[in-house]
Amino acid sequence: MQEDRYILKPNLGGKIKWKETILKGEFYIERGKIVLYPFYYEKKYNFSVFLTEAMIFAIDYTLMKFKDFIGLPETGREFPEFDFLGNKDYVIDILQSYREKEFKDYKIDLLDALIEFFMSVKVGGNYYLKHYSFKSIWENMILEFLNGNFDSFTDGELKLKSNVYKAKFEKPTFYPNSLNDSHYFQPDYYFIDDAKNQIIFDAKYYSNIHGMNYKQICYNMFLEGYLGREYPDNTKTNIPYPQSLLSIMNGSPTDDESYYGIIENERNINNIVPKYKSVFSALILPCERRKRKQHFQLSSIYGKNNPNLFISEEYFNIKEVMQYYVDKRFVITED
Repeated sequence: MQEDRYILKPNLGGKIKWKETILKGEFYIERGKIVLYPFYYEKKYNFSVFLTEAMIFAIDYTLMKFKDFIGLPETGREFPEFDFLGNKDYVIDILQSYREKEFKDYKIDLLDALIEFFMSVKVGGNYYLKHYSFKSIWENMILEFLNGNFDSFTDGELKLKSNVYKAKFEKPTFYPNSLNDSHYFQPDYYFIDDAKNQIIFDAKYYSNIHGMNYKQICYNMFLEGYLGREYPDNTKTNIPYPQSLLSIMNGSPTDDESYYGIIENERNINNIVPKYKSVFSALILPCERRKRKQHFQLSSIYGKNNPNLFISEEYFNIKEVMQYYVDKRFVITED
């Protein structure tokens, strides 16, 4: 996203593109003369600068307008001089034109979030904002930050190290309900480390947690005995079955009930065993400085000590996360 890009639109101002004007414009007769309208103009933008300023505006505007609810410091970056609110239709046009040329999913998600943000903000009168606009931007920045700086998850703590690029977090979908194959859950970030541990993170766009996070606890419970992606969640997927399982079933299964029954039998006699060691889980939240604390650990009243039912809260420095998203060479200072 660093390169200059060109946008071709009517009534932008700048350099007229006569070929496009003739091809796309309309001819009118006015007082006996032929008039061509509208004129099409070409303007050059440095997309990295434009995107950065749009992100700064979206985040700081949100934090300023809803400071009583979110309670986070602003990004600390210089607030853009460009009037994003007063020219929001123009901004949306530019973002949409870039989106049409973009192919990377995470960049498309970010552009969609910014487009949604500017479409949702009213100019004048009462302001409102759909909360998931900020949430989507935060999630995308965290994905980049984790993929670049995740080092390990050790002793219940997420360890960061600048630009190690050890991880490739994804957002997979899991279908754990054998009675309804349309039920699913989808962690924000999922990764298998070199030690065969499942790492699950969920991003929160607010800074204060109230009560237990039941969703994250359920993620850990569902995935504790997970066999892995080579075993399809149900018979409706297109994922090929392991050859060892096909020989037991004498071919591909035709229905979920028989498929789950065979898997259960094979697990009971230890022919199929989970290959993952542990499930490590954390909530990631924005903050003015890096810190962490424990969120949940299962009481011994309810079960034996289970490392898979431990969840931490990892607070990331919002300024560093944003700076890293803009400039991957940025070195984090805290862990």
